[in-house]
Amino acid sequence: MKKIEEKHEDLKKKHDKFEVYERNLNKKFEPVFSQMKQVISEKRVQYTLYLKKQLSKNQDRIQAEKIALERLSISLSGISDKFKNELEHQLEIIKVKDEQSKKIIEE
Repeated sequence: MKKIEEKHEDLKKKHDKFEVYERNLNKKFEPVFSQMKQVISEKRVQYTLYLKKQLSKNQDRIQAEKIALERLSISLSGISDKFKNELEHQLEIIKVKDEQSKKIIEE
């Protein structure tokens, strides 16, 4: 029974010493940890703002490209009939020349 009591007292003293050691460490490193938390928080805000800025730039670029594509589509649809007519005319000329070439070869 005596050994158990001694062991208990010894453990209690070690525990008390550990508590003192832990408090001293907390006092010593608390400023460092609080600075680290502050720096991390500031960096997180900076990174979030950077991402927001990049997303805004991307959105602006996408909107500009969308507008440009709409304008291009309108322009192409406006001139497609003219090109279609010209291409059909050129095709007719090619067919005529092909027929002429065949006649010359046959003769």
